[in-house]
Amino acid sequence: MPTSRVPGLARVALAAIRIVNGSAALVAPALLARNLGVRRADNQAVQYVFRMFGIRTVGIGLQLLLPEGELRAGAAT
Repeated sequence: MPTSRVPGLARVALAAIRIVNGSAALVAPALLARNLGVRRADNQAVQYVFRMFGIRTVGIGLQLLLPEGELRAGAAT
């Protein structure tokens, strides 16, 4: 594989990871909280934190998939 393609593939891989993780935080925040050992009865606010950062993470992942430009450059830093 030519080394000139590696940064582009790494960017797309990072975007995919961000989109998957962010989507999981949006769809199943209770499951993620349980995996961290937080019971729902103990702290319900943790679900809102997962959703808040989940939507941010999905947004950044989508920005990484944009064509070359200022918005994509901001997401990559």
